[in-house]
Amino acid sequence: MMNAITIESSVGTSTGYQRFIRTPLFAALLLGIILATPSAASYLFLTSSQAVGTALMAAVASLFLAPVVRFRIRVFAMVILVAAIFGHFFVARYMIPASTGRFASSLVLLLGVILAAHFVAQWLVELPDTVLQRALHWLRIGMVLVAILSILHLEPRRLDLSVPEKAIFPFTEHSHFALVFTPLLLDGCVRARGWRRSVWLVVGLLIALLLQNLTVLIGFALVALITAPLWQIVILMIVIAGAALSMDLTYYLSRLDLSADTTNLSALVYIQGYEFMIDSFDLTSGWGMGFQQLSVIPMKSLASNVIYAITRGDSLNVYDGGFGVSKIVSEFGVFGIGMTLYFAVLASRLALRLRKAALGKAAPNLSMIAPYSFIVGFAVEMFVRGVGYFSGTVFMLVVAYLFLEFRRDRTRLSAPVAQDREQFA
Repeated sequence: MMNAITIESSVGTSTGYQRFIRTPLFAALLLGIILATPSAASYLFLTSSQAVGTALMAAVASLFLAPVVRFRIRVFAMVILVAAIFGHFFVARYMIPASTGRFASSLVLLLGVILAAHFVAQWLVELPDTVLQRALHWLRIGMVLVAILSILHLEPRRLDLSVPEKAIFPFTEHSHFALVFTPLLLDGCVRARGWRRSVWLVVGLLIALLLQNLTVLIGFALVALITAPLWQIVILMIVIAGAALSMDLTYYLSRLDLSADTTNLSALVYIQGYEFMIDSFDLTSGWGMGFQQLSVIPMKSLASNVIYAITRGDSLNVYDGGFGVSKIVSEFGVFGIGMTLYFAVLASRLALRLRKAALGKAAPNLSMIAPYSFIVGFAVEMFVRGVGYFSGTVFMLVVAYLFLEFRRDRTRLSAPVAQDREQFA
C-alpha cells in the first residue's frame, strides 16, 4: 500500500461554506471550471497550449477546497514519480539535445496539478453520489447547450476579435469538445434507464452528426457500445446508415484516408504522430526523448512537410503529437508503450464493468460510475485526439485514479472495524 500523509487543514471556514461545497450547485461549478478553464483560456487568449488554463484551474480548485478538505497526499508515489521522470530525462538528454527549462517548468506544473487533484479526489470521496449525479446531469445539459450554440454559429470573439474556424466555446475545436462530452455522456447513459438512456443516445448521435466531427462520432460510438443493448445498437447502426445515404461523407472519408497521398490535415496530423514515434525510437534507441521534449528538436516526418506546405508555413500538433499515445511513446519510449498497454487493459476492464451496470447484469456501485467513466472516456484522448498532458480531462483522469485509491484505502480501514463489531456482537 502506498504511504500517505494526512493533514487536517482548518482556516476558520464557516459551517455554511462547508455545507455549500457538498451541494450540486458547487459541484457543478467546480467540475465545470475544471473541465472548461484550460480550453477557455486557450480560446480567449490565443495560446497554443492549455497549460496556462490548467495552472489557473488547479489554483482555483485548490483555493476552493484547501480550507475544508482533509488533505491526504501519497508521498511515496509522488517521490517515485518525480524520481522516475528525472532519471529518464537525464538519461535522454545525453542522447539528444534537450530543453532543461521546458522540462523543469513542466514538472513544476505537473506537481501542482497532481496536488490539486488530491484535493478534488478527497472532496469527491466525501461527496454523496446523489449530489455528484445531479451536478454531472447539469454539466451534460450545459454541454448540449454549448453544441447548440456552435451549430447556430453563436460564439464569442477572442481578444483579437477573431472566431476560430470550428469554434465551440469554451473549446477551440470540436475535437476538444468531444474529449469532455464523451465521459459525461457515458456517465449519464450508464445511470439512465429505459427511455431516458435512449434519449441521451439520440442526443449524442444528433450532436455528432450536426457538428460533423469524427472525434465526436467516435466518442458517441464508444458510449453506445458500452451502454446500449444489442437491439438498440442495431437500430442506431440502421439510423446511421440511413443518414449516411443522404449525407456528403467526404468529410469523414477524407479523415479516414491514412494513405501517403492524403492531403487532409486531420489525417496528416495522425500520420505525423506515428512518424514521431518511429523517429523518437530511432533517435534514442527506444528510450524516449524525455518529459515534454517532443519536437524540441526537429523531427523527421513526411506528413509534417506536407502540413507545412498546405498551411504555408504553419506546424500543427508538433508538441502534443496529435493523440495521447504518440506523445507518451515519443517521450517515454518502451516505457510509454508499457503505460499505453496498462491503460488499455484498465480501460477495457472498467468498460466491461460499466456495461454490466448499464444492462443491469450487476448491481452498480453508483459512486464508481463517474470515475470509471472518466477513465474509459479518456480512451478517445489516448487513441484518437489528444492535447498533451495539461488539460481538464487529464486532470480528471488523475482525480479518478486517486478517487479509486482513496476508496480502496477507506475499504481497508473499515474492514477491521467491521470485524471487531462482529466479535463484540
